[in-house]
Amino acid sequence: MYKKKGYLSLLVFGVYFFSLIEVFYLITFKSYLTSSSIFIFFESNSSEITSFTKQYLNVTFCSIASSYVFVYGLFLYLWLKNKINLDSLFFSKFNNTLPIKVGLLLGFIVLLLPPLNNSFFPVVFVKSLKDYKEQMDMYNKIKFNKKSNYFQEVTVSKDTLPETYVLIIGESTTNHHMGIYGYYRNTTPLLNSVANELIVYKDVICPNTHTLTSLEKVLTLGNTENLDLKYEGNLLQLFNQAGFVTYWISNQRPSGIWDNFITGISNSAEKKLFFNISNQKSPYDEIVLDAFKKVLLNKNKKKLIVLHLMGTHMLYKDRYPNTYNTFTDTPKTSFKSETAFETINAYDNAIVYQDYIWFTVLKQLKEKKEKAAILFLSDHGEEVYETIDFSGHTESKGTKAMYDIPFMLWLSETKKKENNDLIYNNNNRSYSSENLLYTMADLASIKFKAFDSTKSILNKKYERPKRLLINNEAYEDLF
Repeated sequence: MYKKKGYLSLLVFGVYFFSLIEVFYLITFKSYLTSSSIFIFFESNSSEITSFTKQYLNVTFCSIASSYVFVYGLFLYLWLKNKINLDSLFFSKFNNTLPIKVGLLLGFIVLLLPPLNNSFFPVVFVKSLKDYKEQMDMYNKIKFNKKSNYFQEVTVSKDTLPETYVLIIGESTTNHHMGIYGYYRNTTPLLNSVANELIVYKDVICPNTHTLTSLEKVLTLGNTENLDLKYEGNLLQLFNQAGFVTYWISNQRPSGIWDNFITGISNSAEKKLFFNISNQKSPYDEIVLDAFKKVLLNKNKKKLIVLHLMGTHMLYKDRYPNTYNTFTDTPKTSFKSETAFETINAYDNAIVYQDYIWFTVLKQLKEKKEKAAILFLSDHGEEVYETIDFSGHTESKGTKAMYDIPFMLWLSETKKKENNDLIYNNNNRSYSSENLLYTMADLASIKFKAFDSTKSILNKKYERPKRLLINNEAYEDLF
């Protein structure tokens, strides 16, 4: 009897637990849980989960969760004390319980069939586990070595001058909140001061609105139409094979709950430095600056340096020191709440601090007076009370601000004088960052057998793509 009650208690608990997660997701993101949402959890680390919880745990959900716990606790107490009898409660009015049992079984089976199974959390969760295991099995077969067999006949310019290429990957930064992109607040005063040296691309989007799902395309050969290409080769491998010394300097945590795909990509770098490795609050991005400066002093002829920053990742107020608490007035927004005002101000302050980081990297590289370039971008954008009453990013209900990212290029004077056929000043080209590998290859004068010139925003042969997002919907059709 007690064993039976124990099993049934666990079953009821499972129903309560799964429904509570569904309710939380519906309240927070106004949509059902998806496989991609669960993937993000698998690839998150403890700091990201803590920030997520602090950002979205609110009074409404806490009240619902408390009522769930109370009702479940009361049921468990009364049932174990034999105050209620489930058989008599549900079946006492029926002489034959078989039709009821069959009905319940059929109802459960219906939940497992399309289209209802797409939103039935237990089914979505199990399917996500299966899909995630398959992806990890494929990833573990390659573990991203220093080279890839995909890149054949790799050639590079014979220029004997030292050259350095820097890729700055921001986090959760939409260009909608950047002064250099026309935002009403001057959140980029330092970049504005060198705006005449920057090529600011106005129409660049990310392929996805989460770090993992975006960067697994941005940094590899993978794309929305053929994601499996992400296992074939990545940006670091290409530059390794072209004779560059590659560096990965990161203020992001190096792994998630399981092995992180982005960390796997970083393993292809010849030199790696991770600074965000404790369980405490993440350090500010300035922690990478000294390491970057030291790398610039290395005597390597050709260098690729990737800086992976925390940027404007939630919690926004944790991304900058108090000296950058620039905006405290009431911001412009249609959503008139103290939460919205405080969140927008914190986000804009984080942008101001990021402006300092990006500008300092530019300044340090500029002082080298060598052939060099910097490409600035973010993994994805962010909604901050612009079109919906929400701050953050989600795959299930992406807004324009979540897809629109900064994409800026700086070239040294020596690089500008380089003899090539590239087009640097056409900043109105529509582009998706999932094709970044081809642009970076063009920028460094690298060619390989399968190089596709139509995918490089700098190339004369560039062709405007149909920029596909989640569910293969085109950005142009949605926005």
